[in-house]
Amino acid sequence: MGINYNAIQSKITIGSGGFFGEGFGQGTEVRLGFLPAAQTDFAFSSFVEEWGFLGGVLVLATFVFLIYRVLKIGLDADNNTLRFLALGTSMFVVLHLAVNIGSVTGLLPVVGEGMPFVSYGGSDLLTVSALLGMLQSIRT
Repeated sequence: MGINYNAIQSKITIGSGGFFGEGFGQGTEVRLGFLPAAQTDFAFSSFVEEWGFLGGVLVLATFVFLIYRVLKIGLDADNNTLRFLALGTSMFVVLHLAVNIGSVTGLLPVVGEGMPFVSYGGSDLLTVSALLGMLQSIRT
């Protein structure tokens, strides 16, 4: 089992952000190219470097609120099909979020999973947006 230098650099990037961060576009690790795939796999690391611990907590709190709203829509749904859609959507977002956060903090191996709504990439954004759109249609 080899050393994953990307995960080590990701932890250095998160730590260099401090509590308030270095400012938008001012992250030295990302700007100087020390963190590979800063827009895709390690988007959360680069975000925390620029916006700090406070910004990272705010992003995670936003995801918690999103999952809460998705599950609330599922509980208020009329039939089991719609409830399973809400459950599947929440599991999809939570799994992608957990794998990405685990990868950037070094708790899980880096597998190239992006963070929903934060990482650069079209297919993940399109999938999560379509699922949330379907959930909004059942909320009426």
